[in-house]
Amino acid sequence: MFVELIRIGARVDDGTLLGDRKPAVRILVTQTDLEAQPDADGTRAGAAYFEGQHDAVSIATAERYICSSGAVPIMFATDGRALNLGREQRLFTQKQRTAMAARDGGCIMCARPSSWCEAHHIDHWDAHNGRTDIDDAIAC
Repeated sequence: MFVELIRIGARVDDGTLLGDRKPAVRILVTQTDLEAQPDADGTRAGAAYFEGQHDAVSIATAERYICSSGAVPIMFATDGRALNLGREQRLFTQKQRTAMAARDGGCIMCARPSSWCEAHHIDHWDAHNGRTDIDDAIAC
């Protein structure tokens, strides 16, 4: 086994670093709040949340984070539905899974963390012509 590990290591592209991705921190915000115009004092109404935190941050803080990190916010409509995540295919996309994790906070059946969950159709895709839509999905 050790020899195989050496062989695999020898074939690796030396120009590629393993684990060089920045850790992902997601910010949850409504599209309305993010697109709102500032008032006369220059402040913006609304709030955003870092995933897993209960304390709100200002829209200005959310914008600074998005700008400095290059992050894409998970935007929600005012009714709580995730926006712009794609539809009409058999398997849920990574963006849809991310939105489900943010929305559901983990398994809706046993409260396990989102990282343990799979995305499931509420109306079965094949048998009941279910849509691959975030509104027709649960994390379980």
